[in-house]
Amino acid sequence: MNLKSLTRSDWLWQIALILFALMMAFAVKWQPQVFQALTPERPALVSPLAWQTDHFTSMAWLTALVHFCLVGLNLFLVHTLVRRYELIDSLSIFPVFFYLVFSACYPPAYGANSALVASALMVVATINVFDCYQAKNCQIQVFNVFLFTTLAAAFVPALLLILPLLWLSFNWVNPFNFSRLLASIAGILTVVWIFAGLSFLLGRWEMLLDCLACLPDYLDFQWPGPWQEMLFLGCCALLFLVAALYRLNKFYSEKNSVRGYLSFLIFNWFVLVFLGMLISPLKNECLTLSVLPWSVMMGHFFNANDNWASRILLLLLLSSGLFCYFSWFLF
Repeated sequence: MNLKSLTRSDWLWQIALILFALMMAFAVKWQPQVFQALTPERPALVSPLAWQTDHFTSMAWLTALVHFCLVGLNLFLVHTLVRRYELIDSLSIFPVFFYLVFSACYPPAYGANSALVASALMVVATINVFDCYQAKNCQIQVFNVFLFTTLAAAFVPALLLILPLLWLSFNWVNPFNFSRLLASIAGILTVVWIFAGLSFLLGRWEMLLDCLACLPDYLDFQWPGPWQEMLFLGCCALLFLVAALYRLNKFYSEKNSVRGYLSFLIFNWFVLVFLGMLISPLKNECLTLSVLPWSVMMGHFFNANDNWASRILLLLLLSSGLFCYFSWFLF
């Protein structure tokens, strides 16, 4: 069966979902500590919401179940994004497949449920960005974009650093004028106002400040990790660059709207990966957030290319992913 047939096969994502569930069950059985991604040694980098999301129970299987459900929510949102805006010119399900591949093969991100909640909020924000395409009056959508992005930052505080860049990347979809700037500031202040009000009512001002105070202390360009992980992540990055270069080569063969959407996603991927390198203790959370643009670009590339080179690249990705997963338990 060729790749073109696979992109339209309903059973592909179903098999991938079953394998993902089995791989998580194996992790719960043999190394339940992988579902304790956040540790008390670095609470200053984690907001209270993230701390509660990742440590609401000491039972590994329950944390794994919540993780599985959150991945399912993100799969639904990613598929909705792809189909609603026709990011791929066929009834392709490859983005969902690649989202599952990364989620299954990278155990260090297991248990970081706060990052998955932030990822779902970021997908909703992205949907609102795309709704602004060629819209004359989209202040409400802009408000929603920055509202949901700031809510996502309540779970992964480092996302606050991308808010100024979001003003820049928005221009690929629609020019960012003064009225939209005011709408974006209103969206940010709405979340700040809610947290300030809760902090006042609960008498816990640290809920608003602690997650921000130590971010500058953790600025570090190092990205430590076992070479097995770096091999898989390197393959993911290589394939993303290949997909991005292919899209640039076929830039004018896409619809104007799709060109803007994909440019926005490519820029966001680079920003999130750089953010993970800049704040290395949060690299797994940033990688989880970067899976959205990565999976869409993988689906777009492999849907358009069915040759020996693309098949080799796909096998390389799957092989490195399986090696990363099993080596995490064996070494």
